Amino acid sequence: MDYEVKAINAVHQIMPTESVVRVPEILSYDKEAKCLIMSDAGDSTLKEAYNSTKVDLDIPAIGQSLGQWLAYLHNVTKGTDIGEGGNPVGRNLACWAYTHAAEVAEEWGLDVELCRRVDAKYSPDIMGAN
Repeated sequence: MDYEVKAINAVHQIMPTESVVRVPEILSYDKEAKCLIMSDAGDSTLKEAYNSTKVDLDIPAIGQSLGQWLAYLHNVTKGTDIGEGGNPVGRNLACWAYTHAAEVAEEWGLDVELCRRVDAKYSPDIMGAN
């Protein structure tokens, strides 16, 4: 949880506030118990809003805003120090899809070698080997 708290605090400091995309605020964090309490994102879930006839959602505009926000986030945080060890749990989770894609591809009769090449290319970068 320490990495998540550090990341949320960093994002609040560097991201523009005029975006419709919001990052939760940390209300409380117990470092010893690894218990994080954050603000919520509103009075309904995205699924509820999407299925509601009461809410007028501009899905393309929301998608564009989210894409722009994520692009900005990735561009401005390239050199951000997330601490000693670089969050190995988070890195392992990020690699999970790459390292297990070949198994799924084999099960579904897809190109297993392509999955292995993608894993070989991207997992070392995620794990910080390159």
